[in-house]
Amino acid sequence: MLLNLFLIAGLAAGALHDVSPANPASMIRFLEGLSGLVVLSGVIQLVLLLVLLRWKGITPRLTREAFRGRKEVLVRLWRMVLPGMIGAGALQLSFLADRTIAAWLGPQAVPALTYTDRLIDLPIGIFAVTLSSVLMPALSRSAAQKDWGGFAEDLTFGLRTVYFIGMPAAVFLLFFWRPVAQLLFLRGNFLANDLEAMSAVMMIYGAGIPLFCSLKVLLPAFHSRQEMKTPLYVSMGCIALNILLNLLLMNPLQQGGIALATVISSFLQNAILYSLLRRRGIAPDWKPVAKTLLRAAVSAVAAAIGASLLATVTASLAGTRNDLLITPVLCIAFGILYPGLYFLSGGREATEFLTILRNRRNRTT
Repeated sequence: MLLNLFLIAGLAAGALHDVSPANPASMIRFLEGLSGLVVLSGVIQLVLLLVLLRWKGITPRLTREAFRGRKEVLVRLWRMVLPGMIGAGALQLSFLADRTIAAWLGPQAVPALTYTDRLIDLPIGIFAVTLSSVLMPALSRSAAQKDWGGFAEDLTFGLRTVYFIGMPAAVFLLFFWRPVAQLLFLRGNFLANDLEAMSAVMMIYGAGIPLFCSLKVLLPAFHSRQEMKTPLYVSMGCIALNILLNLLLMNPLQQGGIALATVISSFLQNAILYSLLRRRGIAPDWKPVAKTLLRAAVSAVAAAIGASLLATVTASLAGTRNDLLITPVLCIAFGILYPGLYFLSGGREATEFLTILRNRRNRTT
């Protein structure tokens, strides 16, 4: 959050000082200032973490004596961390490859992918990554105790929960990406033709949200067992496939082809990881996962139709189709209808999630 706050402050300062590409010198100073804010926020985060560790009484000792006799431990840790970083960052590396290759297509391709990423990253970063962090200790505990039944149950719960959020996010963007994008982006140098360039990208990336989210659940299943190289090899193979598909699809489908390549490679990565877990006898149970996926899809589509009808009635009563009015109505209506319809259909993920939060609060108090 500190990084985001610093960048927002820097962007606001640039807007107040009328920084624009028409003045290259001011633009260079502005970008240098933003880069400095990134470093400054990182330093502050590091200091805050050190203060927190000291408060907990576990301040790290960076002395020669502290490292003496621990060379083997450090080497083993590094050998685990590096493959884990690359494997876990496969999706981000694929997005980076997408934007790099898209630069060959023209001036609209990279912005279309970048602006779409901002919306796609919300459910992935806010929920899927958080759930992955929560699952990791439970999976590690089950793996250490060789409780493979509990291990598979935790994975099943993680996938059910992540699909409970990821599927409605995908449906919402498929139905309502245009008013959302118009409200957030359509102004200044972002013109109507730039919005149209986002169309195929938004539809394809949006449909891939459940796949992107489920990767954040499947990868910890390997990392918790200290099996780092297998997901690394799978990730590198899928990244190579993504780049190959980018080159094959970019000309006929433009930036939509680049988005499609990422979704295809993510689907393959999910399938390979699941098959490897199944071969090890610790795969999640796909029957309840499939039921959750289907129930979430039907509930989300029904909620989207209901929200669209409500927005149409609201616009008719107000006499305007202003995005500033319609988009909040769509978001609020969908946010109320989806969990309600899901609960009425017999889904229990929301109740389970609330129970976990309640039990955690009780333990805290």
